[in-house]
Amino acid sequence: MRKFAVVQWDSGEDAGMYSEVKTDAIRRYDDTKVDDDGYPQTDYSAAVEWQKGKKPKHGWPVYMASIKFVSNNRYHTNAKIKEFLGLESDERNKPLPKKRTPVPPSRYTDSDETDVENTPVEISPGSNVFIDRLAWAVAQNANSASCFVRTLLTAVFPIDVLLVSNLRGTSRDSGPQRQALDKMKVDAIYRATLQKWPHVVPSSIGAAINAKLTEIRGKKKERKNPETLMLFDD
Repeated sequence: MRKFAVVQWDSGEDAGMYSEVKTDAIRRYDDTKVDDDGYPQTDYSAAVEWQKGKKPKHGWPVYMASIKFVSNNRYHTNAKIKEFLGLESDERNKPLPKKRTPVPPSRYTDSDETDVENTPVEISPGSNVFIDRLAWAVAQNANSASCFVRTLLTAVFPIDVLLVSNLRGTSRDSGPQRQALDKMKVDAIYRATLQKWPHVVPSSIGAAINAKLTEIRGKKKERKNPETLMLFDD
């Protein structure tokens, strides 16, 4: 098993930054997912321990990151970080980006039986709205604001709530009665989206939410009435 890896952090203040870590700091590291040249054969995200300084009493803090390159030679991993950053390989005196040493969360311990992917992440500071860490990593990798919103929506709300809801709710006079989604949670989704995609028009966030709700109800109806699909196939 190769000893060193270049990772790119998926979330938090250092999202997008590169660091070198030991592969034994990568939870459930699988060297078979990486080719002979050191590159992942497919997208490879994992929980990574931040093993810097003295080990905290409650264990190393853990963050989600994408594995970008592995090697047995630290010279190669450092050169690869410079390559990813677009720096010349001979710029030896330039500092490499490093992840800040965080305050270790008490929830992470060596004996913790809960997978780190299931530990909660607050989607917007102060919102008190949390989703599991793996869902947050998926959202952070979204290639559009709409995809980001749709991922957060299904992570924040249970499916049974989404099936009977609209963004603001509807009355019987305008069709089937739908309850409004929890305003605090919706506001948190708006804030998280605008923090990541600051140029997005807020109305497009609401449109993405309602489009996803319509899609969910449509899929539910198709499963209950599969013959409906056949009527429209011709």
